[in-house]
Amino acid sequence: MKRYRYKASSHCSSRDKVVDFHWNASDPWTIVSVSDDGESTGGGGTLQIWRMIDLICRNEDEVLAELDNFKAHLASCSP
Repeated sequence: MKRYRYKASSHCSSRDKVVDFHWNASDPWTIVSVSDDGESTGGGGTLQIWRMIDLICRNEDEVLAELDNFKAHLASCSP
């Protein structure tokens, strides 16, 4: 199996440092983070709930087949 180096996740929405970060015990792919945006935004913070895609841990052939199907679907939706 070929191995590729890639970035598994990129998230750039926090406006300041992240002060809390937790995995959801009921759904292991769901994460919540809180950033301290008080000084940069005039008060408050940012709560973000996000979910990683399961393609990062599945069999490469299965993932490529699913992505090809999705690409074909998108192409069929184009005007």
